[in-house]
Amino acid sequence: MKIPKVSVLIPAYNAASYVVSCVESVLNQDYQNIEIIVIDDGSTDQTESALASYTDQIIYLKKPHAGLGSARNFAHQHASGEYIAWLDSDDIAHPHRISLQVAILEQNPSMALICGDFSAFRENGDRHSFYADRYYSQLEGVDRHQQLLGKPQSFIYADAPLELYRAPVLSELVFGNFIHPPTVMFRAQLLASVKPMNETIRSSVDWLFLTRLARHGELGFVVNELIDYRLSDSQISSAKANPRRMIDVLRVFKEICIENADVMVANPQRHAKVLAEFQINAANSLIDVDKIQAASLLKQSMSCSAYKPAKLKILLKLLTPRSLLALKRRLYTAPELRQN
Repeated sequence: MKIPKVSVLIPAYNAASYVVSCVESVLNQDYQNIEIIVIDDGSTDQTESALASYTDQIIYLKKPHAGLGSARNFAHQHASGEYIAWLDSDDIAHPHRISLQVAILEQNPSMALICGDFSAFRENGDRHSFYADRYYSQLEGVDRHQQLLGKPQSFIYADAPLELYRAPVLSELVFGNFIHPPTVMFRAQLLASVKPMNETIRSSVDWLFLTRLARHGELGFVVNELIDYRLSDSQISSAKANPRRMIDVLRVFKEICIENADVMVANPQRHAKVLAEFQINAANSLIDVDKIQAASLLKQSMSCSAYKPAKLKILLKLLTPRSLLALKRRLYTAPELRQN
């Protein structure tokens, strides 16, 4: 019986402290036919030397720093597997992750991509199981799962039943991402039919790419933890580390609207509401770094009547001197106040 090759793609940027654990988790998979491609996106730390002893077990590619979209595009070009699995350099794949996803895709030819649940952890030891419905509000609760993905079916894996959701999701995915990128596996043949990832936007571009994949078949979501996902205030998805991230999200949504104009025309009120929500979130994240752009975004959001309390809150922040906002933030985060 032929065992399909899986290309596991790991973008890495200044990942010396954790990329080895990530690579080891792929080497320890219970699936045999895997190629591991690590794309060093112009790291300035010891990422390359950390992986020096793995050169006979991985494909290590180094390129100038250009962001996640560029790194993933580069990896897609070098992948030779029938299936593509994404994994981030600071995450840990569970030993069954690859074999489970391959089994699902092999038995469901109408499925374009498969993702799943995950646990989340911090360096201080905090750990949260089955974190998807906390990380993505669209998945919170069984009712929301079924609203997005229909009723689950039973999938037998290693003689045990698992819950597997499957459905066309494009009409929902365009309004907000609920697919966790480092748990994604998709059919490599789709790369010939979809546009590459946008390299001009630094973060959140996976959402845009996932909508392109979703045009070509169903999404599968397996209720099983596929990875341990590292939570950190310094990661690119953190608003604290990257206050302009919400601008990227807004830009991505506008690209999605262009590529899926038919869905937006069919849902004008929802489109306006989601656009306003992203504008408000972007305005709020920029108050400390660019009040002029924040004010402009708040003004743009006024075309939608929703979110009035949030708009008022941002307006008050815009009218408050930065020194007072900083003082309020220091007082709010003071240890003696947090304990009360």
